[in-house]
Amino acid sequence: MSRPRPVADSAGPRYIPGSTLYRFGTMTKRLQIYKTDEITVTFDPNICVHSGACVRGLPAVFDVRRTDWVRAYAAPAADVAAQIARCPSGALQYFPPDPTLSKDNPGS
Repeated sequence: MSRPRPVADSAGPRYIPGSTLYRFGTMTKRLQIYKTDEITVTFDPNICVHSGACVRGLPAVFDVRRTDWVRAYAAPAADVAAQIARCPSGALQYFPPDPTLSKDNPGS
């Protein structure tokens, strides 16, 4: 049996094996979260366009060859935030630490 061919229309690309539709993207990947004391970085692989802006701009922090490919601790938080702001898809986001959660008051 040959592999089904992708079909694209106004609804986007999909595979049509037999009579069942399989949309690309139905299997969502989980949000990745990387925390330091100074910044929290999130990466949504479902919206990344793989432009490589992050890797080229701050290779000490962003390196796709590593399992933990975001090392927010490898550069000052301000530099990490500035590079994330250049992400064309918005797949990378950053947040300051939550002041309500501290080592003395870890929350629930």
